[in-house]
Amino acid sequence: DNNKLGLAERVISEMLEESDIRSKEILSKLRFMGISERTANGAKSRLGITSYRKEGVWYWHLNDNRKEDSNAHR
Repeated sequence: DNNKLGLAERVISEMLEESDIRSKEILSKLRFMGISERTANGAKSRLGITSYRKEGVWYWHLNDNRKEDSNAHR
């Protein structure tokens, strides 16, 4: 559903605007909003989000040229 995909993209972008966030937090919020993990992953792909693991926890990072690289992987 394109409406849910667009909503997922907006929510994810807003969540990652300031800093990287644990993937579980993002998926949990989207699930609460009725958005499936499959749709969330589609939005993640369309936004160019990368995942990385830090101290055993997965984080999502929004690859946005407006953000400084120093915020990428603390």
